[in-house]
Amino acid sequence: MEINIAWSDLESRLGTRLPGDFKEFCEVFGAGEFSGYLEVYASSGGPSLKVIDWLEDINLTLREDPEAVETFLPYGIYTPGGKGLLPWGGTVNASEFGWFVDGGSPEEWRVVAQEEMGGWNKFEMSMSEFVFRVLTDVEFEEFTVADLVDPPYFQPEV
Repeated sequence: MEINIAWSDLESRLGTRLPGDFKEFCEVFGAGEFSGYLEVYASSGGPSLKVIDWLEDINLTLREDPEAVETFLPYGIYTPGGKGLLPWGGTVNASEFGWFVDGGSPEEWRVVAQEEMGGWNKFEMSMSEFVFRVLTDVEFEEFTVADLVDPPYFQPEV
């Protein structure tokens, strides 16, 4: 089953194209949660995308509490046409995952992941590989749930 998502409208609202693996991921899974732990800020179809919702929410938070921007250093938050962290997921433990948008091709963006205690790490891999490793690789320290949940599962959003 493929979910029909209005990518051109969504990318226009974001001011950037999105990586192909993220779009394919959303078209296959839609919105939901993996192994009761990881949520990808996906779309369940049409013109909605949780990435946009998250950006709107965090920008509201930053207007109300400008010091909260420190949470996203050294990357900052993505703004259309600029650079910064563009979120694509998070965990129940408050870890955040995104891409560092730096003006290059979306296919070259790499994952930036925030640990529970606040530090950021950059990973030379795609979003879909990162999700796979979180769910299946017991040696993917800081982020894995492979040793806690076997086999991994997906719960669609209702």
